[in-house]
Amino acid sequence: MLALISVIISVIFWLWNYVRGDLSYWTNRNVPFLDCSKFRHSLIGRITPEIPNHVTDQKIYDEFKKLDEIRYGGIIQLGTPVLFVMDLELVKHIMVKTFEI
Repeated sequence: MLALISVIISVIFWLWNYVRGDLSYWTNRNVPFLDCSKFRHSLIGRITPEIPNHVTDQKIYDEFKKLDEIRYGGIIQLGTPVLFVMDLELVKHIMVKTFEI
């Protein structure tokens, strides 16, 4: 019985860390980031059809826009780092010049 409880606790702990992700990823790269704990329901909603993806992305984008003069920022979404680019000139540079063939 004790082994079963410890296995259940271990699985819950592993799942929590997987969903939360490596929170130091963006800090190590000097990229501004949002703690998405207030978006947790929205981010979990991505794997279920509760909330459309564009609604969640718009909420996160709006939070970044509230910060002063941020050209880009990152979040950890279900264990994966995601970069949000807010500056149109930077988007143009990434899409046109970086991927130029």
